[in-house]
Amino acid sequence: MAGLAKQLADRSELVGHIAGRFELRLPASSKHLADRAYVDKLKAALVERLGGPVSISVALGEVAGRTVAAQEEGVRRGRLEEAEATVHADAFVRDLVENFDATIDSIKPVQ
Repeated sequence: MAGLAKQLADRSELVGHIAGRFELRLPASSKHLADRAYVDKLKAALVERLGGPVSISVALGEVAGRTVAAQEEGVRRGRLEEAEATVHADAFVRDLVENFDATIDSIKPVQ
């Protein structure tokens, strides 16, 4: 699954799942992803993956941060914080900053 159907899955929060019926909540800022075409593509991917009938309903509303996108953002933020701590703790970097007035413009974690 790719494209906007994947974004629908990533940005939605699973509210309920009973017997092949998935209830999703999508933030209003992503309401364009609730388009029937994207819901149908997500449904087809779930049917293929689960091997049985599936239905999906999408409601707009506030999500509690339990989306794939939110989890990935948390991981990304954690990796960035770890990279920043590592760079600032490095003795060579500290010497450059203290002795040569060097500055650190940006830090990116290694993929």
